[in-house]
Amino acid sequence: MVDSSTPIHSFLTEIWRFYDKSQLLPCIKALVEPSCNLSLQDRTVRTVLHIALDARLEDIVTYLLEQNAGLSATATVLPDMWSWATNKTWFPKVSSSGSCC
Repeated sequence: MVDSSTPIHSFLTEIWRFYDKSQLLPCIKALVEPSCNLSLQDRTVRTVLHIALDARLEDIVTYLLEQNAGLSATATVLPDMWSWATNKTWFPKVSSSGSCC
């Protein structure tokens, strides 16, 4: 298994809990570079979009979708895993970005 974790993976997995929520999006924007591959998977086969969805970081999910982040086709998605988001205007884009719902 290849671990393609990026600083964004690390930030979203662990570090974000120590920040005020209003500081999160600017931090993510600072980490995203034009050539950044936002569809890379970490050792748990999750992309940064998966991690943001799991953490319910809606502003970051919206931003990552605007940057064309994708979901892993091999990640296991449990039924109703992201049911909290189904009524969000951006959710159809999540559904079409990989193996979701």
